Amino acid sequence: ENSTYDMLINGVKASDVLIKTKFENVDILPSDMNLAGAEVEMIALEKRDVFGKNCREYTLLETDNFGKVAFVEVGAMMVGRINNSHPETFARGEEKGYFSFGGSTIAVCYAKGSVQPDADIAKNSANGTETAVKYGEKTGRKCE
Repeated sequence: ENSTYDMLINGVKASDVLIKTKFENVDILPSDMNLAGAEVEMIALEKRDVFGKNCREYTLLETDNFGKVAFVEVGAMMVGRINNSHPETFARGEEKGYFSFGGSTIAVCYAKGSVQPDADIAKNSANGTETAVKYGEKTGRKCE
């Protein structure tokens, strides 16, 4: 089922998304969670510098599996600020911090040769295409 997001990003016609109601002159354009990232995606589609003018913070981590890792938070469009609690250590799934209002992303940078990205991510990256990743989703593996 198409939504407002599909209109903005995928060029679907409003008439194909519109839901008629029983009330005269009251129709609905449905949305879903994808709409939350549409602002950043629309700018990225224009090949504009989405990340060059936004707030950023980073933490250098020493990990058991990958050695040194840079964990970079990027406060994208209209982010008020990045709020890090800067704990001495944290485990997978524990809160490290949060973004105040707006879009955001996280870049995790590994030493060359320490990680093999999954095939879809490697392919999309080579083509300059973003790959949406959800919390907990596998994105690669440790190189042996």
